[in-house]
Amino acid sequence: MRLLVTVLITVTTLYACTCENTATPCSDTGGSNVVLVARVLVDSGEGHGTGPARILVEEALFDVPDGLKEVDVDTMAGTSCYYRLKKDDRYVIFAKKRDGLPLRLTVEPCSKTFRLSGNEHILDALRNMARGGPSRLVGIVRRSVGDYSMDGAVAGASVVALSSTDRYETVSDASGRYEISSIAPGQYQMEITKQGFVPDQRFNRRWSGFFFSGNAEDIKEREARGNVFIWKGACHVWDLSMWPNGRIAGIVRNTAGQPLGGVTVQAFALEKNGKQASRPLRTGVTDDSGNYRIEPLPGGDYFIGVNAQSDSDASPYPPTLFGKQDNGSDGTRVPISDGGEANHVDLVLPGRRTPASLSVLVVTANGAPHAGAGVRILNPAGVQRGYAKEETKVDGVTELPVYLNEQYIVEAYSFHRPDKDTPGTYDSLEGRVTVEVSKPGMQVTVVLAPKTLQPLGKLLKN
Repeated sequence: MRLLVTVLITVTTLYACTCENTATPCSDTGGSNVVLVARVLVDSGEGHGTGPARILVEEALFDVPDGLKEVDVDTMAGTSCYYRLKKDDRYVIFAKKRDGLPLRLTVEPCSKTFRLSGNEHILDALRNMARGGPSRLVGIVRRSVGDYSMDGAVAGASVVALSSTDRYETVSDASGRYEISSIAPGQYQMEITKQGFVPDQRFNRRWSGFFFSGNAEDIKEREARGNVFIWKGACHVWDLSMWPNGRIAGIVRNTAGQPLGGVTVQAFALEKNGKQASRPLRTGVTDDSGNYRIEPLPGGDYFIGVNAQSDSDASPYPPTLFGKQDNGSDGTRVPISDGGEANHVDLVLPGRRTPASLSVLVVTANGAPHAGAGVRILNPAGVQRGYAKEETKVDGVTELPVYLNEQYIVEAYSFHRPDKDTPGTYDSLEGRVTVEVSKPGMQVTVVLAPKTLQPLGKLLKN
């Protein structure tokens, strides 16, 4: 998963851009003064002692020295914030010239360098800018499959850039790419539509920055609301995304057949191993007639349930999956296509449980209260159902939300630095008990027992 980092850069050099979609957390590193298209002859590598890359210049775009054919490029390989240039791949490279001879370039962490394959529309827009052509807006309409995660692109989407005086409209191609080749400078609101899809407003923003001549104003906050700012003669890259508008619907009832309102129903996508994801992709809440709708959903197979998230037990209804059998097998998968529907996915819930509070006292072997211990609870199968909201207080006590007449495993743990004679190690204390909550306000005591002294690195790894 890529880390999304947003950094606004305001400089007086020819190019500046926001720092998004970088592979590692980076800070503001300024603009670039060399832009070119190149093929990598020698890989930059990633670890200490690797690099520099060696590149063959195929096309000069901005400020490239005359006659430059091959050059070494530093990429900060071996640091926590580098940009790798892979052998035989082609890139549009944004770099700085190093002082002295021979000539050497540097690609900094927040450089707008990008792999050319799949991004030819951006290169074409940069060429237009280099020729002094009119402002251009390009991007890709992507297919959302999760929060900030995309899989594929959306072809045939209507893309509209709308200002107070102008309106521009185009359609994404088979690869999801769109282009407005001549757009007047100004502020625009971006809108996308396609039958069977809905806009993903979380992903309506710059691809990796904008390219312009001169100074930038602080526009970060306004652009976060989906507004794109077009400068005269600039190249702007703005990506959007859409959810396939699939839907799963049904009714939730109790064992007597009565509809249940106000129940949160969860849709879990499948992991690559075919198992239920640990967290729901989307949820829906039943109305007074017990009806629920979960939308929008991308095409795929889903498990539908109530209180079925493994590390949470926030509902008074016992964990329930659609189609789950008493023998403990998985629930029944519910398939939908992009834009498709699955109706009548009905659930029957067992009776509501009675909430209670379990007071957990954590003590050491000599019976002294232990403050600062972590406490967690598991179900009888050993599946974690939640953490204590706080560590044990000065009196060694913390309160856990539980339900009456249910059995839990309560675990307490603590680790700390021992005396100075054993530097680099931690002392670990653990304890557990099994309890059945038979009445409200029960208290249980967990005795911590010391574990073998172990190196810090091994402890953290465990």
